[in-house]
Amino acid sequence: MTYYNKRTIFGNRYCQHHLNEFRNDIIEYFNNVQYDRYERGNIENESAIQVRSIINQKVPLAHKLISATGIDTKILYSPPPMIGGYRQNIDVLANIFNLRTYSISPVTVLDLVDRAIGVYVHDETSSLIRTLNPLFWLGELLDFIISLPFRLLRRAGIPTQKIEESYFVKIAKVMLYIVSLLAGLEQLGWIKVISSFLTSLELF
Repeated sequence: MTYYNKRTIFGNRYCQHHLNEFRNDIIEYFNNVQYDRYERGNIENESAIQVRSIINQKVPLAHKLISATGIDTKILYSPPPMIGGYRQNIDVLANIFNLRTYSISPVTVLDLVDRAIGVYVHDETSSLIRTLNPLFWLGELLDFIISLPFRLLRRAGIPTQKIEESYFVKIAKVMLYIVSLLAGLEQLGWIKVISSFLTSLELF
């Protein structure tokens, strides 16, 4: 998963665009349905049926983009005492067409989407700075190189989560980042600048 604070300005705007479209689709759908209390289901007109298909196609990506902001798409559902049952976490995106069954308002989904859009909007300036920062791209390249062995293992059907979370691997990643950063600074000629600056401070 690519978290919101690792995206470029182009990725950031793509996320905003997709989530805004997703939001509009949700509004259009619920504006074209009526809820049947007796059947405990939605009565959809032709427009609702068409946009329902579009929403179903967009839910997987919308779920990833919202989760990437750190916003949880699950809420705790407690059934009414007269009905009974157990408390459970309901993923409102996965159950977007069954919200009424759990007495959850569609506004709950819109709130989640709006909050996620707000995160991307707030991070837009930072995403522009990342896009123009060569060290960001160096970090992306290092992440890709480091992740290659684990990707190959996963393709072979070998679980890698415990290996990636081990202290040895984390320390190795940090050391690789440091070495690569120093090499990058050396190529840019910044090492000499920093050395000269530190030397001037000692003389002062």
